[in-house]
Amino acid sequence: VEDPGSPIYLDENIISQPAAALQLVAKEIFRMSDQVRDILKKTIELVKNEEVKSIDGLKENGEQVERLGKCITEYLGLLTEQQAAQTASLMCVLSDVERMGTLSVEMAECMLERSDRKYKYTPEAMDELQKSLKVLNKMFCDSLKALQGDDGIEPGKMMKRKDKLLDLDIKMRKAHIERVNKGKCKASLTAPFTNILHLIDRMGNSCINLADVAESGTSMKYFMLEEK
Repeated sequence: VEDPGSPIYLDENIISQPAAALQLVAKEIFRMSDQVRDILKKTIELVKNEEVKSIDGLKENGEQVERLGKCITEYLGLLTEQQAAQTASLMCVLSDVERMGTLSVEMAECMLERSDRKYKYTPEAMDELQKSLKVLNKMFCDSLKALQGDDGIEPGKMMKRKDKLLDLDIKMRKAHIERVNKGKCKASLTAPFTNILHLIDRMGNSCINLADVAESGTSMKYFMLEEK
């Protein structure tokens, strides 16, 4: 059975063939990105349904991504200085993809941190969070497509979605305070709610970072020449 936390493409026997080695790294990073996409999808469902029992599986998925990220980083460290530019580019992509997985799990934990408390977020707050998470999910999927050389992804649209996230953030903060003032929501939920919004913002930044790498001309397609 394939271990999600162990690499399946990396081969130390071809380190002396840097072009081939970098292509394998690209494949492994996209394998990781599929895992992260799954984590984000599970997080959205978990937040929506508040399934406390799902958090253990999600944490395990996050740990698998971390283990895989460490293996990829160590493999990149074996390459010579001659591949420094390409290695740096791949490490930037790896870092943001891994961060997306880590922050997704952290967000789910933050949501469930207060699930055993007497008070919960209002349906309005949950609806607003769902809207933000759907925008975030779209941003991540599109940034990955852009990295793979999909010319149909416009960088401008990515920025518009980031702006939409910011607008939703401001709207949610304001609406939360209004609900607290009206007694519809407890003030004790403000800290975890604010942390969730902060995590969404950071994940949005990672999506923009990935899109920026693609726009800079360092598309991951460069490392996938054998698949043309």
